[in-house]
Amino acid sequence: MDKTGFLPFVNEFMNKKNSQLKNDIPKDYNLEWKEEDTIYIAPIVLSKDSDVYADKEEEIYQKIRAYYNADSTVVGTIMSCLSEVGSNFIRHAEESTNSVMVARGNKDFFELACADTGIGTITSLRPVLNGKYQVHEVLRKALEPGVTSKPGTNHSGSGLWLISKYVSFSKGDLFLFSEGAFCHQKKSNFKMGQCGKWKGTIIYVIIPLYNKDALAAGKRELSKQYSHVKLTLI
Repeated sequence: MDKTGFLPFVNEFMNKKNSQLKNDIPKDYNLEWKEEDTIYIAPIVLSKDSDVYADKEEEIYQKIRAYYNADSTVVGTIMSCLSEVGSNFIRHAEESTNSVMVARGNKDFFELACADTGIGTITSLRPVLNGKYQVHEVLRKALEPGVTSKPGTNHSGSGLWLISKYVSFSKGDLFLFSEGAFCHQKKSNFKMGQCGKWKGTIIYVIIPLYNKDALAAGKRELSKQYSHVKLTLI
């Protein structure tokens, strides 16, 4: 965080110390795309009141495409994860709160994290679930297909499930934290429990890129199996 210059921004943003950070990041922070042995996507503000992510998406896509030599499996997976995480946090925001997404990667892996200080996944999702679930079980349900806090709308509930499938195909990791509970997916296995309280939601995803064949095969199978559903497989 210090090396990339992200730490001062994160401290001020998440603690709401700088009112300028509501919809974008002032140029004073000098946070840009950084590319050494590892690429860094500087923190991006996610807000219903701003199109910052949409404005930067094409630029990010072109840079990722160049860095990964236009490998369609890798580039498509990365962009799908960025899109699904970003749109998920924006769509499910129930109030005007701070949300931020940051990512990095190299030839061996890609990882991204997103956090907000909103009402939390559990408070948002629990009322629409049938049956009584423990708080950590609600987070596990959030990774299943068709589970959404907004039933009866155009929200299909496929975003986090799709990322979970990528994690399974690539033998990666997914962490979901919200309101004192966590769900950790490692490869295709899940562990759940209690943890330190975070008011909103945090998601962290790491996708290993050393087994691209398995990732590509998994995505092809998803396309066949769910050909009737609109999925962002890119």
